[in-house]
Parts: sequence; C-alpha cells; structure tokens
Amino acid sequence: MNSKPLKYKLRLVPDKPGVYLMKDTLNAVLYVGKAAALKKRLASYFQKAASLGPRLDSLLEQVTDFEYLVTDSELEALILESVLIKKHRPKYNVTLKDDKHYPYLKLTAEDKYPRLSIVRRVRKDGGLYFGPYVPTKALLQTLKLIYTIFPLRHCVHMKPRQGRPCIDYQLHRCCAPCFGLIAAAEYAQIVEGGKLFLQGKNKTLLQTLKRQMDEASAELRYEQAARARDQLQAIKKVTEKQKIISSASRLDQDIVALAHEQDNACFQVFFIRHGMLIGNKHLMSEHVGHASDEELVSSFLLQFYAEQTRLPPIVLIPQPVADQSLLEEWLSKRRGARVKLTVPRRGGKYRLLAMAQENARIQLNNYQREQDKAPELIIQVKQDLDLPTLPRRIEAFDISNIQGKLAVGSMVVWADNNFSKDDYRHFNLILTTHSPFFSR
Repeated sequence: MNSKPLKYKLRLVPDKPGVYLMKDTLNAVLYVGKAAALKKRLASYFQKAASLGPRLDSLLEQVTDFEYLVTDSELEALILESVLIKKHRPKYNVTLKDDKHYPYLKLTAEDKYPRLSIVRRVRKDGGLYFGPYVPTKALLQTLKLIYTIFPLRHCVHMKPRQGRPCIDYQLHRCCAPCFGLIAAAEYAQIVEGGKLFLQGKNKTLLQTLKRQMDEASAELRYEQAARARDQLQAIKKVTEKQKIISSASRLDQDIVALAHEQDNACFQVFFIRHGMLIGNKHLMSEHVGHASDEELVSSFLLQFYAEQTRLPPIVLIPQPVADQSLLEEWLSKRRGARVKLTVPRRGGKYRLLAMAQENARIQLNNYQREQDKAPELIIQVKQDLDLPTLPRRIEAFDISNIQGKLAVGSMVVWADNNFSKDDYRHFNLILTTHSPFFSR
C-alpha cells in the first residue's frame, strides 16, 4: 500500500457518519465498512504504528485507493453498508452463501372464502402471514396437515362450477365452496380454526372445537359434529409433539448460533413462532480468516435480516456484539416495532441456544468433511476424462421439455472445490429449423 497519496486524500474526508470502500489496483472492492466518523476511522488504518490484526493487515497490503459515502446518521450508514456488501461481496467482509427469501404461508383476508398460499414476500395487503418455514419440506408438511384438519379451498379463482368437485374434495382435503357445498358461516369457522392452529393457540382451538362439536351434536348436525371431533383428535396428537418447544416461551423469537473453526463458520438459526419450532436453517461463511466471533455474529445479523421480511421481537445471540444498540434500532425499524437482541445465560432460552449451537457444530463438521473429499473427487475426474490438469471449473447442463415444446435449460457450476451458486443460470431454449440457441 502506498500510503502517501491516501494520506493526502484523507485530508479531504469529512468527520461525518458514512460508509467507506477499500479498493485494489484493479478497482475491485476489497472491504466495505461503516463509521460514525469517517475521517477518524479511515485515519486509524493509515497510521504507521497501527496494528489491526492479521486479517486487516493483509487487506491493507492490497489497498491502493478508497472511496466514501457520507450519510445523515450512523443508522443510515449501517443500512448502506449492508446494501454494498451484498452488491460487491468483498473478499475481506464476512459474507453468507445463502441470501434467499424464505417461504411463508399467507391466508388471504379479502376473499369471502379465504385460502392459503405459499409466498416469499410479506406485503402490507391485509393478509395474515405465518412463518418462515425452513426447510421447505417443513412448509409442505404443515400445509398437508392443515388441509387434512381444516379443508380450506385450493382453487385460486372462486368461480361457480358444474359437474363433480375435484379430487381434493373426494379426499376430504377441501370443502368445495366453488360448488356451493358449504355455507359461508361454516367455512368461516374452518378458517378461524386454521388461523388459531397456525398461531399456535391450540388450547383456545381445542376449546372452540369442543364447543362446536357439542353444539352441532345437540342440533342433530352429526356430520359437522363428526368433523369437529376428528379435528379435535388430530390437533391433540400434534400438540403432544410440540410441548417440548412451547414450554420455553410463547413469544416469537429467532435463535442464532455460531460454530467457527479455522477458515469456515456455520450459523444455525431456529425459527420459533408462538412457542413452536417451525423451521431451522444453517448458513455457511467461507474464508473468514481471523475474524472474531463478535464480528461474525454482527455481520450475520446485518446480512441475514436485511433479506428477511418478517422479524420476531426477540433474537437470541451467543454473545454481545459491537453496535448492539444500533443493530437493535435498525431491526426495530425494519419490523415496525421493537426488536431486542438477547444473550441468554440460564433457563429455557439458554438451553435452546445450546441446542442450536450443537447443531451448528455438527453442520460445520459435516461441511469440512465434504470439503476434504473434494480434491480426491477432482483427481478421479481428471483420471476418468484423461485431462492434462485438474479441472478448476465444471459446468453441468440439464435440458427439459414438455412433449418437445417449451424447452428450458439449467446450468449448475462447480468452481474451486465449491458449488458456485452465483453462477447458476436458467435458459429458455428456442428451437429453429437451423440450429438451437439459448436466450437468457
């Protein structure tokens, strides 16, 4: 690093909140950081006696230039930092390999006969959202259970139909309001039951179903009474399996755990809603070098919750982090209500965090074992294909069509001992009389 021109440039930097970008000779962004006072923070990098640790010392050896963006507040700098890290994915920032929007269940509110649908964005449209459900298998299992107990409609458009109801009606998984086979008031009761179930209010739900069963039986509506009885029995079975988690807390909360070893880190997230564990997710971060656990957790919170559209009021974390109050302010702004970061020391929350941390350690160990196998597999590929050198990049394509039409192609990429998901592509395949070609 040639510090003389940078020190001269530093004189022009204002002492205001903002974000700075460190760059190399090719103008590639190596690191993105935020500061309450840009001039003071940047000056700390270029002092002769500065010792910032192996990771940042290595960064500064490559830095030839920097840029900065002034913001009105430190909170705005925090938000902008998250955006720029996602955009540039700098080498010396902690970045996550997964930035997906996780699936939710949405119960429509504007329809006379509401229905459930799977969505990945929570919008302010009056609908009720439940989730996130991770992995997706957990969502599909929940949806299957819902339709078994509460036969809500499946069809997207409610139009009067003739003929026979669909197969879901035959399987008792839909009450066929599109054929007029259920009154609106009775359907509303089913919707209310499904809502209470998804909210985890099983005690209230059981009391409601018991009352509905008794009333229907007294009025000689035996079919409705039998339906309420079956729902009652099914929910009791589900409730028994959920008692272990629900005893910890009835509040919505996320549990974030960390396992960090050598150059890799694994984050494990448990999603608890209404006292029930509805999903969990592990995310890997590679090339973290000498980053501290505090920096890893802070970076994870910033990137992970920048993507999530529905936040809980409590997030359990394994240790305090820098700028914790600022992160809480940002999370609260995103949620529209207060969010608290908590480090549990004892009790049920501590046990849940310990369970999440154990899962993170297991996932990290499994990941590292898979990484150790990769060179052996690549050597085998080289031998099988009689290649002159070890392959550094492999692209695999799969082409599908529907009876010779609507052909599409998918490409997955393996590069430098890892699947490179950023390079995955989907193509529309256009067939002509001359030759096929791909269009993005």
